[in-house]
Amino acid sequence: MNVHPLIPSGQGATTYFDPGVLYQMKFDNVTPNGTSGTPKENLVIQFVFGAPGPNQQVFVYGPGAPATTGSVNTLLSAQTGTGTINTPFTAGSMTVYAGAREDSFFFDLAQFLKILPDRNGGSGAASCLPTKLGGNGTCNQGFNKAGVATDTLKGFNVLSLVVEMPRSALQGSSGSKIAFWTTTSTVGGN
Repeated sequence: MNVHPLIPSGQGATTYFDPGVLYQMKFDNVTPNGTSGTPKENLVIQFVFGAPGPNQQVFVYGPGAPATTGSVNTLLSAQTGTGTINTPFTAGSMTVYAGAREDSFFFDLAQFLKILPDRNGGSGAASCLPTKLGGNGTCNQGFNKAGVATDTLKGFNVLSLVVEMPRSALQGSSGSKIAFWTTTSTVGGN
């Protein structure tokens, strides 16, 4: 789970998690194997943080069944483990890391803005999309190739929550497939 993007490189050690936010990893290990419908969390891993600072504490809850689902969030009753940011630690059967990491997402923003029809760099063409995607092919076509594209996010960090755990801790009645998403909410609120 990555939050707080665009931290300039070198400032990750002075950027902290918000102690007023509940960070959650949500899993549906019942629905995904053939039952249609919106996934509904039946398992969560939750994170809350102490006061900001170089030794900010990380409090981990779960994995466990949530008391409420959907947009109403409550903290699980049993804490699994505690650690500090930027140092891996054990919480139950999990290894947890919470801290700054280099942003792993590659995105060529300048080229993206060139291929959007309403931001085509002053071209008179109706669209800068390649002809096979419905454009007229008269301007810079599509995304740049590897080696030519520019990584706009190079040199930026994000705050990451990383969990390593046994597969058996997530498997449910759906077999090997699970739905996974993350949320943030104010502590004590929605």
